[in-house]
Amino acid sequence: MSDDKRWELGIATFKKVYGNVIPAPPKEAGDFGTICIEQQFAEVWSRDVMTMRDRRLALLGALIALGEEGPFRIHAESALANREITPKELNEVVIFLTPYVGYPRATKVLSIVAQLARQYS
Repeated sequence: MSDDKRWELGIATFKKVYGNVIPAPPKEAGDFGTICIEQQFAEVWSRDVMTMRDRRLALLGALIALGEEGPFRIHAESALANREITPKELNEVVIFLTPYVGYPRATKVLSIVAQLARQYS
């Protein structure tokens, strides 16, 4: 695939993943932006083995386990905005993961989940 095609696929996939929650980086963003778009989105997120919802659930679990509240908020909001999951399902993800990741990490994201549930209910 040519670099231009990879960039186009990556940007299209980025927009599917994030919707209007965060803007796509411009092509002038430099090497980091190019690598992010062309690898993460054109080559990984665009694969057809898993659905977008399945990828998102796996990623939300990883973000909770790592204690990454900022990226969790972005992906949780994107999932709700794209109607991949419901607020109730998002809450259930946290409940399910709590015994595995620990109460402190789960508690960190519960306020985010409650806030987003009010926004998307």
